[in-house]
Amino acid sequence: MTSTVRMGELLDNLVRWDLHPERLVTATFPLEEAAEAYRTADAAAGGKVGVVWPDEG
Repeated sequence: MTSTVRMGELLDNLVRWDLHPERLVTATFPLEEAAEAYRTADAAAGGKVGVVWPDEG
């Protein structure tokens, strides 16, 4: 979790540092499974964990 200001800085830095989140995030969970996502992250058994919102399209 972070502020929107920090998120903007992060997006700028992703380009500058040539980082690719799709390579770092090893597990994603839908919002309704956020508790499981936190358990997975807490176990530190893999890379980064992401919680995703459903598409509204």
